[in-house]
Amino acid sequence: MWQLEEGIGSYLYLLNDEPVPVKETWSVTRLDEGALAIASERAAPGIAIRVAARVVRGQLSEFDVDWQADGANPIRARYRLDVNSGWCGCREIDGNVEDFTPLGSELVGYPLMRIFTGSVIAELAAARGAGQVLVPSIGSPQELDTLLLPDISRRAVHLLGTEDLQNPAGSITPCERWQFIGGQYTEDAAFWLNSGGRLARYTWHQSPEQRWDVWLQQGK
Repeated sequence: MWQLEEGIGSYLYLLNDEPVPVKETWSVTRLDEGALAIASERAAPGIAIRVAARVVRGQLSEFDVDWQADGANPIRARYRLDVNSGWCGCREIDGNVEDFTPLGSELVGYPLMRIFTGSVIAELAAARGAGQVLVPSIGSPQELDTLLLPDISRRAVHLLGTEDLQNPAGSITPCERWQFIGGQYTEDAAFWLNSGGRLARYTWHQSPEQRWDVWLQQGK
């Protein structure tokens, strides 16, 4: 179940303990009919990614992803969970629309951004700790033939315990610490979820020389 609390915030990105020019904002809004609208934007030098998602009755039901590189036409992907055929959708690039083959209903949708990570971990934990995860592909952004198309990989989660997490501002947040293995993440990546199930921090070695450390900032 996707039990996200309403609010706004952002994520602070550190590379090798130094801030980098990446800004990722998010908002969670409860709609009149009880659904949730979730929006998030990540801005980095030369690229902006925007995601809009909808959660209905505790289930991620749809999400849209817009990719905008400087000096290029936007690329858009639309993902929908159909009650009969499972996940499906389309991608639009240079005015051409490409439909996805129905992808199946046993997939956990992961709309890229950090605000969704805690819910994906919770959904995998409820499915005996592992499952197939659907992510729009951004691993090779220079390859336009695959950008934002479905990328499906098996992922597993493991609860490592509880921990009082002290953030860079000095405040302490009780958290659960998890492994989230699969895709680009190996056993050395660590994920902390706060009491509301929201990602409070994660660390990941992209390479031996590159260590990412990402922190939740509420209300910014």
